[in-house]
Amino acid sequence: MILKRDLIQLEEILNITFIIICTLVVTLALIIEYGYEIEPCALCLTQRLLMFIGGSIAVVGLAHDPRLGIYPVLSLLAILFGIIVAIRHIYIQMNPDASGTCGMELQFLVQNDYPLTDILNAMISGTGSCAEPSIIPAFALVSFLILGTIAIKQVLQILQATD
Repeated sequence: MILKRDLIQLEEILNITFIIICTLVVTLALIIEYGYEIEPCALCLTQRLLMFIGGSIAVVGLAHDPRLGIYPVLSLLAILFGIIVAIRHIYIQMNPDASGTCGMELQFLVQNDYPLTDILNAMISGTGSCAEPSIIPAFALVSFLILGTIAIKQVLQILQATD
């Protein structure tokens, strides 16, 4: 039988694990960008942003109350969107012709003061540079799947505790 205090500890452990994984993945992305001077494409930036959002929601949840179900659900939504973006990125890499439908590079859009809607569209749809072969989208997908599993486990634990 799981005691109520054990459940709280389990929630805290899951939350801290979630935060650590998010921090490691975002840190690795920054090391690749700045340490190895590899510019990220629009979809890589979107995946990084979604990982950061998911981790930030988990930090707020840990600080507020790890037993509240809204935080794991919000984290799960960010992670699910990250999974979709990672799959899109892998699809573009496997089908370079699909990148022909992609718009201008993100940096060009930002530097030339294009509307925010065009910039957001590029971050969701991808740009031509997203078709360059890389292992990063596959790594991001695996990370998102692991984080999604943790978030689902958190939600299930909270639902069981409310029964």
